[in-house]
Amino acid sequence: MRNLLISVALVLAAGLAASTIVYRRCCDPDLHQAARTGDAEHWLRREFHLSDAQMAAIENLQIDYDKECSMHCQSIIQANERLAAIRRAAKADPALLAGAQRVLDDREALCRDAIKAHLRRVAALMPPTEGKRYLAMLLPKVDTFRHEGAPNLRLDP
Repeated sequence: MRNLLISVALVLAAGLAASTIVYRRCCDPDLHQAARTGDAEHWLRREFHLSDAQMAAIENLQIDYDKECSMHCQSIIQANERLAAIRRAAKADPALLAGAQRVLDDREALCRDAIKAHLRRVAALMPPTEGKRYLAMLLPKVDTFRHEGAPNLRLDP
């Protein structure tokens, strides 16, 4: 029994050592740190191999887009509030409710289109293969974005 316990302990220790070595060799701790701290710029620069000039151009695009994003967010918040107010009414008019829902849907679609256009402008500043990878990573997430605040890099649904 004692040899079995020693054998199990050695196998576990060897497995732990192997997984630690694989993790350290295959994972970029710098990128993990950027993800933990929410440092999107650092992640973007490292993940897509961007030069200082490319990063500066992307940062300028982001500054411009932040203004547009704020307007979209405000518009969606207002449409949500209007829809909620209609729903709270004792006898909500179905036509009024449907109209308010259409307005909200249209504003969310406009926001999604703006996000996609912004992502494409960012990708255009990257090396071509990196830009394709960036779009492949982020564009599919835009359609499930819930519009409950400004998007982050993950575009969490």
